[in-house]
Amino acid sequence: MAEVSDSIHLRRFCRISLSERVPDDSTVRKLTRRIGSETVAELTRAMIVKVTREKRFVPRAYGSIRR
Repeated sequence: MAEVSDSIHLRRFCRISLSERVPDDSTVRKLTRRIGSETVAELTRAMIVKVTREKRFVPRAYGSIRR
């Protein structure tokens, strides 16, 4: 959360404006518990595949993301 707060690029990627607060760690943990860690993992994998195809970034651990 601290990295997103300090980075304009990460804020843009997460669609958090400069005037908005970045969600607290506890908020993210609550959401993960509510929707399930597997759902969060699947959403993360889908997002990484999408932005990689669009050539927006190259993930460091790409091999561990593929299914």
